[in-house]
Amino acid sequence: QKLVLITVFSVASFFTARSQKTVGANLEGGISIFGAWKDNSKVAWLPSITIGPGIKFFKTSSFSLLLNLPVTVGWNLDKGTFFGINAPLMLSLRLGAASGNGDHSRFGFIIGAGAGYTNIVNYYENSNDKRAHKEFWGYQLQAGLCFGKDQGVVGPILMFHAGKSITTGSGYIAGLSLLFTVD
Repeated sequence: QKLVLITVFSVASFFTARSQKTVGANLEGGISIFGAWKDNSKVAWLPSITIGPGIKFFKTSSFSLLLNLPVTVGWNLDKGTFFGINAPLMLSLRLGAASGNGDHSRFGFIIGAGAGYTNIVNYYENSNDKRAHKEFWGYQLQAGLCFGKDQGVVGPILMFHAGKSITTGSGYIAGLSLLFTVD
């Protein structure tokens, strides 16, 4: 983890020295499917909508850093209606078309890390009336592929998510999103 932080700060410092443009607003959104579980528990699936406001900085023609809060809200319809939320604060390195800056790139990559809150209620797993509640704070990682940019809209972006709790109970989350970004 320390190596990742050192690498991110080194890359950010390098690009800051080369070319720094103004800080800009960013908004990403789309559809997602997340699954959360704890040890000895079933997966609670969460079909959902994701909206992530953010700030893009350290921009060059093919690189940017994005600090955003992609909030995912959805519902679990298995044996009742239960709602859930996943809200991590993410720092993402975006290359190529994913940076949203250059006009020549048709493909891009995203890698990011952050920390967030997950709260997904599952159906009743046992015969007693106790709900399986997946609630935890933890770190989250994301990696994505971007397939183009057109007139300020970046996407589609296929984003993979994974995370683990740092609180008691060993909670986990994994997901897949189809997103578009507007600068």
